[in-house]
Amino acid sequence: MKKLIIASLLSATAFGATTTANPFKLSFYLMEKDAEVTATLKQSCRYEKFVFSDSSEYEARWQEFPLQIKTTKVSGGKEVEISLKSQKTMSVTGIFKPTKGCYSNVEVSISSTKYSIGWANRFDKAISFELRTKQFYKEDNSELNLSPLLDKLENKELSFYMKKFSSQVNTFLYFDGERDWDVFAVTAAKDPKTNLPYPLKK
Repeated sequence: MKKLIIASLLSATAFGATTTANPFKLSFYLMEKDAEVTATLKQSCRYEKFVFSDSSEYEARWQEFPLQIKTTKVSGGKEVEISLKSQKTMSVTGIFKPTKGCYSNVEVSISSTKYSIGWANRFDKAISFELRTKQFYKEDNSELNLSPLLDKLENKELSFYMKKFSSQVNTFLYFDGERDWDVFAVTAAKDPKTNLPYPLKK
């Protein structure tokens, strides 16, 4: 047993991992009067625990920060500015197995303030689209990669497009008047009185 413990300790490392999100700003145009935007920075670190078996166990921690949202009225809609004002970091340090890491991701939610999903009487759940960066746990030091969101959002005009079917309405998020096939449509139950999604009840 002592040899096993020594071997496990020798395979461990005293080094840690850190993720950093530096201050940033991005902006786009939301051409929907009845829509709102929220954005969150999410950070996490994990390490593999010492377990004397063939299985692996991880310990993970998370932290979240709401990002600042500033809106300015423009012709036909509003300009939305999302920003992180100060650097945010998260680290994991100590004697761990080599399998450890951290990540930083940003999640942007664009939600209707007028229409609901409606299925199973979910009139309190808004039609909503989630756009995010998709980093996973990385060893050593890493930084937030905002490129995926910048490519999709920066200086783009975003709008909803609804397509009606017999019992449902599919809502698409359009970018500069075109569909992005990486962003899935949201399906909502159709209100027979209006042929539109059911109103959102808050």
